Amino acid sequence: MGCVDRSEFCVKYEDYICKNNSVVGCHYLYKDKGYCKQESNLSCRIYQPQPKGKCSIPRVPDFEEEIFGSSSLCFVSNLTSNNVEKISLFTGRCYLQKCTRNRNSLVKVHGSDWIDCPYGKLIRILGYRGYIKCPSSQDIMCPELPDNTTLPVTEYSDVTYYTSTSAKI
Repeated sequence: MGCVDRSEFCVKYEDYICKNNSVVGCHYLYKDKGYCKQESNLSCRIYQPQPKGKCSIPRVPDFEEEIFGSSSLCFVSNLTSNNVEKISLFTGRCYLQKCTRNRNSLVKVHGSDWIDCPYGKLIRILGYRGYIKCPSSQDIMCPELPDNTTLPVTEYSDVTYYTSTSAKI
């Protein structure tokens, strides 16, 4: 995020601001689910990493579409299975994420293909109701690489898929 005047932070970085203490969101680096906390040096509340909220550590998901693994990041979403009539609240959820060579972000939820996730847009996933809010920060999601850097081939062998019957919806 760089150095930002404290008075400007709450306006400039609206994605990181929380208004409801009870809603789980995403920490600004998108590596963790977050809880709402007042920062002493800011006039607004921001999402802080939750204990056990790290998306990169495989665990049983809170929601059926979540995927935890080394390539997972936090996205704000209200996805529910097409079999569920009620749409859930927007909350922080962990999905696989990868970047293309031209710094576009792609997202994958349990049972889906890789889907383009345009910065700052809402997207839908086939087989689910609701939306994923694509983060607006290209520099955090898909940072620019130095000229001679090559992108490694990413393997997802450490991703653990769980079937959860206790998903909170």
